[in-house]
Amino acid sequence: MSQISDTLDHAATIIDTTLAHILEETQKYFSDIAGFPVEFLDSLYASVNGGKRFRALSALVGASVTVDGDFDRAINVKHMSHLTTALEFYQAAALIHDDVVDHSPTRRGRPSAHRLFAHAHDDEAWLGSSDTFGESGAILLGDFLLACAEREMTYCPAKVAEHFASMAGEVALGQYLDLRSAQQEPQGDSEALELAHTIIRLKSARYSVAHPVSLGAQLAGAPDETVQQLLNAFEPIGIAFQLRDDHLGVFGQLGDTGKPSGGDIIERKRTALLSLTLAHAPDHVSDTIRSIYRQDTLSAGDVEAVTEFVDAYGRDPHEVLIERFYAQGISVIEKMHLPSHARKLCEEFAHLLVWRTQ
Repeated sequence: MSQISDTLDHAATIIDTTLAHILEETQKYFSDIAGFPVEFLDSLYASVNGGKRFRALSALVGASVTVDGDFDRAINVKHMSHLTTALEFYQAAALIHDDVVDHSPTRRGRPSAHRLFAHAHDDEAWLGSSDTFGESGAILLGDFLLACAEREMTYCPAKVAEHFASMAGEVALGQYLDLRSAQQEPQGDSEALELAHTIIRLKSARYSVAHPVSLGAQLAGAPDETVQQLLNAFEPIGIAFQLRDDHLGVFGQLGDTGKPSGGDIIERKRTALLSLTLAHAPDHVSDTIRSIYRQDTLSAGDVEAVTEFVDAYGRDPHEVLIERFYAQGISVIEKMHLPSHARKLCEEFAHLLVWRTQ
């Protein structure tokens, strides 16, 4: 997998350079109009910088399929820089809003946007609540980034922009379903697992992988049939990608994920991993997990206990689920009429997404 890793690293460097240039232009534009508050600007750069650029890279993979697997040609597809930039701006906005909803204090190992705004409030000794200011500032920063993403998409063909807008709508619905499910008693039945899959599809799988891949192909002029086939192939890959993320959300380390171990437990996320744990655990263990999740705050001991239960009862069936969705996606790729270079690129990219440790 080293060859594709090197290719993606090179592409990510180009994406970073493009983003930096567009951020500089954005800063100048708004500074000329009304100035740019320093704390807003700092939070803007902190939110966009960093990350693995998976969405932008996914778009390049999709475009590469259309140009015989040639990554260099994909990068130079007309308006591709606008699409990749829009995807990264949108991703930054989604993470900012997600951190507000989840009250998450960190992102990528640094303070999340709402905490940066709260720190600025404290440093300036402004009136009112710094927490309220922080959350309000983060929501508005997310809205600003959504506007930046929309502006980039105006350069793309209408059909591609419409596709992008549909993706954004799916994510908002998925986020709401996730918020709604967190208000209910965690369950381990088939209905709970199906809801977890629906949330994964809308909130992450399609927007993180499937839509960006198909958007890239669409922008590069792929036939509608190919665009749909890529969407069908990379949706299960995207589900496996998010399931791996959920695994890392419990068992990952701060240095690798940018969040503390057990982060998804601290936030009491209703993931497929949790549902599988409840489904396979003895009744007394399931009752203990539910009792812990009813508490207003969780102690380090609570998080450790749930982590051990997940490890004992949910981890193995969760890995089986990841394997199943990964195999489903690879099967679709294998059946597509693709040049050998393009097929290999898709397969290697899928493997990289699902079997990562970060």
